[in-house]
Amino acid sequence: MNRFLASLTLLVLAIAFAWTSALSQTDIQNASLLYREGKFEESIAALKVQLKADKKNPELWNLLGLNYMKTDAPKDARKAFKNAIKHAPGNVDYVGNLAIFYLSIGEHEDAEEEFDRVITIAPSANSYFYRGMARVGRGDYKNAIKDAEEAISLDSALAAAPILKMDATIRLFSMLEPEEIDPGELRRMLSSSRAALENCLKQCPEPESSEVRNRMRVLQSSERYLLARAGLEKYEPAQKEGLTELVVKSKPAPSYTDRARARGVSGSVVLMVEFRKDGKIGYIQILRSLPYGLTEEAIKAAKKIQFEPEQYGGEPQSVFKQVHFYFWIY
Repeated sequence: MNRFLASLTLLVLAIAFAWTSALSQTDIQNASLLYREGKFEESIAALKVQLKADKKNPELWNLLGLNYMKTDAPKDARKAFKNAIKHAPGNVDYVGNLAIFYLSIGEHEDAEEEFDRVITIAPSANSYFYRGMARVGRGDYKNAIKDAEEAISLDSALAAAPILKMDATIRLFSMLEPEEIDPGELRRMLSSSRAALENCLKQCPEPESSEVRNRMRVLQSSERYLLARAGLEKYEPAQKEGLTELVVKSKPAPSYTDRARARGVSGSVVLMVEFRKDGKIGYIQILRSLPYGLTEEAIKAAKKIQFEPEQYGGEPQSVFKQVHFYFWIY
């Protein structure tokens, strides 16, 4: 999902530049060109000069915010985007960039609030998708699924939307206790997620459709986990003659974040990890998460797992396995 978020963020920023590049002011065009060339510090310097003469110009503030996002200056980026909105209230592009900024730094509640404003002003498939991402970040999986479905209804070729629906569905049922799961609802939602991915394959362009095919493999493995966890099916590892099971040689311990420690957060993160036949970690699907950066730390640790691939008939195989990471305060 991060890959899709990154690509769609670039799309939004590209749209943002449709305004700046079309402006008649040569100075703003130059600052915009510097941004495009990756010369963010130079662009910032040029914009600051212009802002001394025109402090109420929202285009300048918005472009400054985009530059600060690229230079990892969140406080400055927030201030710049808010100034852009202050001087152009209701401008959906400026509000959208502030919302994406909040999403990029993990401030999901603020991101959701800003995407609410974007949707009120100019609803679109992208805005529903992004709000769904913010809701996943907050753990509001049910409403994230609704946003994904709304995005799909507005743009059936937006591959990120069915992937968001799949991710939110898996995480919703993974977070429930087995006795809390409605078997009929679980099967219905899994089937609906699969149908959304399959429909996207008929419409989504490459390379998005390749990503969707890979996510269908993730869904298949996650579905076995969820059905077994709910007691609906018995999960038994494949027993084949000539099968050599995967061997984990090292599994690094994840780091405990200061934010989580300050709040006394303990528990486990469960991931569905692809152990590829080339000896590398592939896709990682979150099954159960923890807040305050612990899930992200678990993913970082999972990516560093060293292993020998499963083999069948002497040939390496790619497989998905559940991986648990535990966080306890002693």
